[in-house]
Amino acid sequence: METLKKERYLYGSITVFLSLTLLLILSLLMTIIEGARHHTARVIAERSLTLAMDSVLAEFYGPFMDEYHLLGLDSSYGEPICSDYEITRRIEEYMSYTLTPKLGLESNVNPVELFGISIESLKLNSKTGLMDYGGDIFIHEITEYMKYKELGDIAEFFLNKASILEQPKKLSILYEEKIKVEEEILAIDEGVLALMKYIDGISTNKKGLVRSKNTGLKIESFFAKKIMFETPTMESTGINNERVFYALEKYYSNPSKLFVTVDKEFQKLSEISTYLEDLEKSLQKIQGEKEENTYLLKQLTKNMDDRDDLEADILNLENKISELERFADDIEANMADYNKELIVCTETITKKVNELNKLISGCITAVKQAILQLEQILITIEKAQPLILSYEKNLENKKEELSKDIYESLQEGLEELKKYQKDIGTGYNFPLMKDILEKNYEILLKSERNLDQAYKKLSDKDFDGAKSIYSNTYRILQEYQTKNLNLDYSSLVTYKDKTPDFIGQFKKLLEEGICALVVDYETMSSKELGNFGELPSKTAGLSKEDDQFSFLTLLNKLNLGGKNSGLDSFFQSLGDYSIDSLLKEAIDNIAKRFLLIEYINQHFYRFPCENESKETKKPSVLTYEKEYLLFGKLKDKDNLEDIIKKIILIRTLLNFTSILTDKEKWQEAKTIAATLVGFMGLPILVTITQSILMFLLAFGSGLIDTSALLMGKEIPILKKRVDLKFAELLLLNKEYIEKKAASYKEEKGFSYNDYLTLFLYFTDLDKLSFRMMDLMQENINLRYGSNFRISNCIFGFETEAVFHIKPIFTSLSFLKKILKSDFNQIYIVQGDYSY
Repeated sequence: METLKKERYLYGSITVFLSLTLLLILSLLMTIIEGARHHTARVIAERSLTLAMDSVLAEFYGPFMDEYHLLGLDSSYGEPICSDYEITRRIEEYMSYTLTPKLGLESNVNPVELFGISIESLKLNSKTGLMDYGGDIFIHEITEYMKYKELGDIAEFFLNKASILEQPKKLSILYEEKIKVEEEILAIDEGVLALMKYIDGISTNKKGLVRSKNTGLKIESFFAKKIMFETPTMESTGINNERVFYALEKYYSNPSKLFVTVDKEFQKLSEISTYLEDLEKSLQKIQGEKEENTYLLKQLTKNMDDRDDLEADILNLENKISELERFADDIEANMADYNKELIVCTETITKKVNELNKLISGCITAVKQAILQLEQILITIEKAQPLILSYEKNLENKKEELSKDIYESLQEGLEELKKYQKDIGTGYNFPLMKDILEKNYEILLKSERNLDQAYKKLSDKDFDGAKSIYSNTYRILQEYQTKNLNLDYSSLVTYKDKTPDFIGQFKKLLEEGICALVVDYETMSSKELGNFGELPSKTAGLSKEDDQFSFLTLLNKLNLGGKNSGLDSFFQSLGDYSIDSLLKEAIDNIAKRFLLIEYINQHFYRFPCENESKETKKPSVLTYEKEYLLFGKLKDKDNLEDIIKKIILIRTLLNFTSILTDKEKWQEAKTIAATLVGFMGLPILVTITQSILMFLLAFGSGLIDTSALLMGKEIPILKKRVDLKFAELLLLNKEYIEKKAASYKEEKGFSYNDYLTLFLYFTDLDKLSFRMMDLMQENINLRYGSNFRISNCIFGFETEAVFHIKPIFTSLSFLKKILKSDFNQIYIVQGDYSY
């Protein structure tokens, strides 16, 4: 019995072990299945979120796509402001359809919930609008759309047409530097103008030559070269202008004449002194004899009472004394006459010496002032020297990049500037002039001191001593040098004719506005932006465009004969429209700009030129949309005015470049400049005035060019020749400009649209993007009667969803006990999505 019980016990243990084993196997299998189900559920949850976000973004704003081919989710959904709640609600709704396929469908069959996924929560972490990142998102959408389109001729435009603009830009940089050098050197010319006064005696002031009432040159009383020992000729005086020489000819003074006169008077004094000495001796002798005879007469008179025979002797003595008195009187009379002659001679000498002293004293003042001017000139030369060398170096570096004609023109101007350098062998030798004047100054001072000493000797009747000093002074003064003190009068105009007021004519021309000269105000659009709410550009705080260059402001500064031309501001105002500046950007940015410009050409309007065919246009808030993209002003009129000013500016510079290549034209400008300001005696001022005249001619031609562009004509970027003449500047008015523009022949070149394209390329991308948004928003609202806001448009967003996954295969109680888990899973999914 015991054995049987033992066997039964052993057989029962197998069943238990098998049951336990089966449970473990089942637990393993169910865990593996549950794990696979969880993994699949997670994938489904992730995909449901992605699909839901995609579905929401598929609700992009239709008119935005239809009109401008751009995607954007209007997150306001017709409401005034964005709604994050509405976006999350829609995402959750789309997810629900994915997680519950039968949702919303009528069916008697209860589907098996294999995954048991439910949405615990959903939130929008962040969203990215089209206006974010400074408009980069917006630009990205445009380039993504345009990369499937043909670029047209935009690349060829920049490589062929726009490349021609590189030379004018280089010229503007060089010419701006040249103007600064000229304005620095002008101080040297002003010093030379002062030297004309102190060295050659031509009266000058800050305005130039001073004229006498009879319109001739006014001459100073004293000047350094007034002392002239040679016969005055153009060669001996160093005057290379006949009018100047003839005006000065009678003002030179040869001290030799004074010294000869003084010497003759001293000879007379010597003779008179000798005569006076002899007469004095004779008088003394006669007076001695008279005294002796008078004494004898007194003795005889005492003895006359004792002797009667003494009467005859007394009578003889009386007669002799009387005769001696007559002789003495005659001698004294002669001496008085000689003394009178002596006084006359002395007075003549004094008069001539005073003249000489006055001449020397006046020349001392003039020479001293000339030395001071030369010292200032030398200081200015030291300052100008590096400027000239820098300009010369820069010009040489740009030689290969400039046309031959432009380089030769600038090189000729450089040679004029180099005359103001030290130690170059041409132009003025200011250090030598200063040395000569300093020696002359010492000679004059020494001569003046000698004359003072001689005057004292003369006053003391030391005629021989005075004569010796005067003779020595003459020898000293003969060392006075006037050679190598020559100033250049070759370009000096000694008369001032009435000249045409070119600047005044242009000021009068611009009274009604520069744009009125090239376009009819009555035909300009009066449309205005901003009638449909706040603009994206304002929301983004976009900065306003800088004020355009003002020709009227420049004309008010310009002054023919003025020391500061003001043209440097003109050359500075030109933007950099060269290929070099284009290539500074990365290749991606260049391609992006090309695509953007082509997009603008396809989607926005511009000013319609006269000769262009009228195309059917959609309603738009502004007529001149491209112009708005450039300048961002709310009124069509203001934007058109700005683009016209900009085109006139660039055409003026291009025409200035053409004039420099036309030797006949810039030589004519120089001739007119010499006529206008040559009387001022400042050669550099002639050069500055020449530049002003060339600018005015280029400006006048620029007005005509712009008028022709607005007529729909093309203008060569760089003309071979500017046809406008200087005389025609006084004839310019609106009618004359239009007539000249209409006469332009058809040529290949830049059109009005080409200039817009050029300016658009070099406009800041941020400004372009937000101004395009302005137009898009306003035009959509106008065309669809909506309340669309680009600020509400979403490009993409980031969400976070929390899912709950119920356990199915691990829900048995024994598994929960064994594995110590209820297997309820919370799964967080983060996702982002964009167009």
